[in-house]
Amino acid sequence: RWSFVADYEEFINEMEGTFVGHGFRIGLDEEGNARIALIYKNAPLYSQGVRRGWIVKQIKDTDVAPILLSGDGAAYSDLIGPATVGYTNKFLFENPDGLPVTITSAKSTFTLNTVILYDTIHLKNDKIAGHLVFESFIEPSEDELKTAFKYFHDNNATELILDLRYNSGGYLDVAQTLASYITGNGFTGTAFAGMKYNDKCTFADTTFNFTTTLYPMDLSRVVFITSRLTASASEAVMNGVAP
Repeated sequence: RWSFVADYEEFINEMEGTFVGHGFRIGLDEEGNARIALIYKNAPLYSQGVRRGWIVKQIKDTDVAPILLSGDGAAYSDLIGPATVGYTNKFLFENPDGLPVTITSAKSTFTLNTVILYDTIHLKNDKIAGHLVFESFIEPSEDELKTAFKYFHDNNATELILDLRYNSGGYLDVAQTLASYITGNGFTGTAFAGMKYNDKCTFADTTFNFTTTLYPMDLSRVVFITSRLTASASEAVMNGVAP
């Protein structure tokens, strides 16, 4: 139930941040429209102007929303085509102005950005909240998180909004790093998470401790935003920094 089988090379490439495709995630809104829920900054469609929130009307002259509403993942996979460099699709979008936009785009290889957005929000109580949209726990994440938390530190953020709606997990050591930024340096050396095996594999038991970070936060509150996709290393962060 909790396992899956993956192509080894594809899996390793994904964990290293290498991706082949158009570079977006799609979802349904409350009105049943298919919309761009997330788009990577290095993606082909991003360079062509497509942004989060655009409605995806058609792919290859086929209406997209009915396929998503039916839950037919195989039909959508067939429609979007294989993860092959150069594979081309024609998209019909509706932009925020309500205008139709037709774009023909070829799939390409690019590096994923896992920090989709970081900024600050000025709250009514005169506090400053850091706002981080984090998509996965993979190798490139370490440098991206360092940049984001330096920004929060430099801007004196005292609260944090962590959006994990699209984050289905990844490496536990990256989760350890994120949790260490959140909790500051006051917990260095104490347990964040542990891997405990049965009596046949006790040699593999591992403890991940909170570490010292360059830009520790002194947070009074952390708010997590989640969805049904939020899993694995994301759950470890939420459990590991319990109040």
